Amino acid sequence: MAKKIILILYTVILLIISGCATAKIIPLDSTSDYKIVKEHVKKYGIEFPYASSYPKLYFNGDEVRNGMIELINRAEDYIIINSFLIINDEYGNLILEALRKKYGEGINVYVISDSSSRFIGKESGFSYLHKNQIPYVEYNPIRPWKLFPLIDLLYRDHRKYWIIDGKYVLLGGCNIINTSLQSREEGGNTDGMVLIESPGVAEQLLFSFIEDWNRYSSYDIRADYFNVPEITNRETNVVLFNQEASEKEPVIEFMINSIFAAAEKEVWIIQPYTFVNEKIIYYVEEMEKRGVEVNIVLSGQVNYEKFHYASYYGIKDLIDAGADVWIYSFVDSALHFKVYIIDDKIFSIGSSNFNKRSMELAAEADLLFSDRKSFDILCRSLNEIKKSLRRVTPEEAAEYRSWKYRKWNWLMQNAG
Repeated sequence: MAKKIILILYTVILLIISGCATAKIIPLDSTSDYKIVKEHVKKYGIEFPYASSYPKLYFNGDEVRNGMIELINRAEDYIIINSFLIINDEYGNLILEALRKKYGEGINVYVISDSSSRFIGKESGFSYLHKNQIPYVEYNPIRPWKLFPLIDLLYRDHRKYWIIDGKYVLLGGCNIINTSLQSREEGGNTDGMVLIESPGVAEQLLFSFIEDWNRYSSYDIRADYFNVPEITNRETNVVLFNQEASEKEPVIEFMINSIFAAAEKEVWIIQPYTFVNEKIIYYVEEMEKRGVEVNIVLSGQVNYEKFHYASYYGIKDLIDAGADVWIYSFVDSALHFKVYIIDDKIFSIGSSNFNKRSMELAAEADLLFSDRKSFDILCRSLNEIKKSLRRVTPEEAAEYRSWKYRKWNWLMQNAG
């Protein structure tokens, strides 16, 4: 069984070097030797599979919130948090208060949040962190005097990952904000995070965090500040896809190309923001030509109407390309989960959306699992989501082709 898991992971990694021009799988026996393959993979900041525990899935907001607080309390040395949004609202404050308490006990805490936290109409967490002297950095600050060149403002850090003591990594789609930390039943997002114990993944994310910190902070931190335990054999292996916005390497696009190329029967793309363009249609059509059933899930509820218009405009194009499009409607819960599920063998979860921004403009981080037990653990989320799905008909899709929908689809290609 262990050999089979390693073979699947190794095959997926080898697919990465095939580039984006085709969706063909590279036969394992036609590849170059290990050293050459590794050089190509490392060009895009991707390492070979890391030893990892089986993932623990936090699927609902209350699970995520309680899991975050438990992790904070577990820390014995340091806490690293990179969160796209940090907001000092009701549930966000619970996390911030837990961090303040732990920092007061002598645990090192470092936080990076994107400048977008200042622009969503609620109090950002920056003022709280500043007031309590908790070290933090604002990623790519948005300021009036930085409006030109405008393209630089488009590069945002959309990742959500935590590192605890160099051992534990929490990663997924949840921000530190009410909508991520409320349960679905309360009207919070349908979203999730996975917790793994993997010093290898922790170390790679640490390198990335330190580089970002030193780019935007008034003082530097170093890798030797953070102890990382020696890597030991664990129950399984995991692949980290970490994309830096500053380096503009297409790591997420390589991941998408690779796992779609590996699909044989069925794909589930569960994404809140699928803003259709030629590249996305290409992927769907290529899989359908190979007889792969493509299922794309969009959200019935949204926090901002522009996301609804931008996503729904392309439903007709997706159906015409051969996909089955489903709408997720669970009470008042907006879908914010971001996963790719390939057949019954590959499960990818993280921060990236199936759109241009995640492929080309944002820093993103995803984890890929391909062993049977991890797949079954993570598929609890798919099973729950399937309970609240309805299929979109071609007739309904045609209703979303008005100018209002078209306008937002065009505007959100780069902005959302």
